[in-house]
Amino acid sequence: MLITRKEHAATNYFLPGYWKHAALYLGTPAALRRLGIADHENVRPRWSRLLSPEERQPRRVLEAMKDGVWIRSLASPLLADAVVAIRPRLSRDDIAAAIARGMFHEGKPYDFDFDFTRADRLVCTEVVYRSYDGIGGMRFELTRRAGRLTLSAEDLVRMALERTQFEPLAVFAPTHSAQLVSGRRAQAALEQAREAPA
Repeated sequence: MLITRKEHAATNYFLPGYWKHAALYLGTPAALRRLGIADHENVRPRWSRLLSPEERQPRRVLEAMKDGVWIRSLASPLLADAVVAIRPRLSRDDIAAAIARGMFHEGKPYDFDFDFTRADRLVCTEVVYRSYDGIGGMRFELTRRAGRLTLSAEDLVRMALERTQFEPLAVFAPTHSAQLVSGRRAQAALEQAREAPA
């Protein structure tokens, strides 16, 4: 998973916490083949989009943005001012199942109502929620915000810091560290970013 922040985005004013956006990391077509999901019923009809040479970047994400939930180049979420990579604490088979489940939602519109009670439109963090909730015992605690049950990008970062469902891999947050950090330094950079003004 990639969790990001753009410093001058309008969403910074109404989404909670420092971290604002999430994208489900899919990897390369070769990695998806190794996971054994290339022929999965949710993946097979979308396989050509995974191979699409829209850029020279073969790595892909499943990402909800205002134009909907689409397979995008890894460059899409990396066009941010700060990025954290977190990994689910699940088996390889469970991760494969979650990615295959997430692919079912590709092509759906963006949910401008942020309504997690319906799955016909999704926000960025809902792609993660719909992909992983219930896989390998993973559960997400939705929080009521502005009258709606939601999951924020900041909630995902908290889960990684607590190492309950995810673990932090690497962080690039130049307002808190001048370089990409991993391991314990990633944990410290994430804690520092969470304490910063949103």
